[in-house]
Amino acid sequence: MKAIYVKTNPGYSGSGEITNITYEGFHINNPLWFAVYIGPQQQEQPDGTGPGCFTYPFEGCETQPLIDVRNITLRNVTSYGNFLFPGIIRCNESNPCEGIEMYWVRHLETWTADMNWTYITEYAHGKTVLAIPDPYVSGSQSDRVFDLYTVQNALTFVDQAMGFYNKRYNDIVGWPTLVGIVMWAISFAIDGGHF
Repeated sequence: MKAIYVKTNPGYSGSGEITNITYEGFHINNPLWFAVYIGPQQQEQPDGTGPGCFTYPFEGCETQPLIDVRNITLRNVTSYGNFLFPGIIRCNESNPCEGIEMYWVRHLETWTADMNWTYITEYAHGKTVLAIPDPYVSGSQSDRVFDLYTVQNALTFVDQAMGFYNKRYNDIVGWPTLVGIVMWAISFAIDGGHF
């Protein structure tokens, strides 16, 4: 499902840290969800506790302010193909991730590249060298909360879909996936964000 996975567990008391981790020399083929994921735990625990927000970004998923995430390095990571966005790096506004470094991290042969989709990045700071696509950790672009359901995102999506059509009108993987995502998002929004 995910290849590189760093998660913060949910909770409202205590503290913790995830620091000084390096992932190097990974070759990832056709990840089903995200090739790179740094952020809040998505699954429900077997006892039913936990956020249960596996369908993010189609529904909300609260970030964790009590866990320090520092000095996470990805070096020489290549992912071929993907189902959704190349990756997610989501941290909390009151405790941003610091020292997120990505060197030669590339997502290749992806239909999402033709859509100009990049990482969903929130409150993560660091630097990149030859990261494709840019995860936007080296500036203020990540100092925001991503919201899928905005008019601007809808208009951008239509523009990107038209560009995708012009480049890959006969893509037998991209089009069904894209149509499925759109139908799922519309039904999710109509249902008021509940499954």
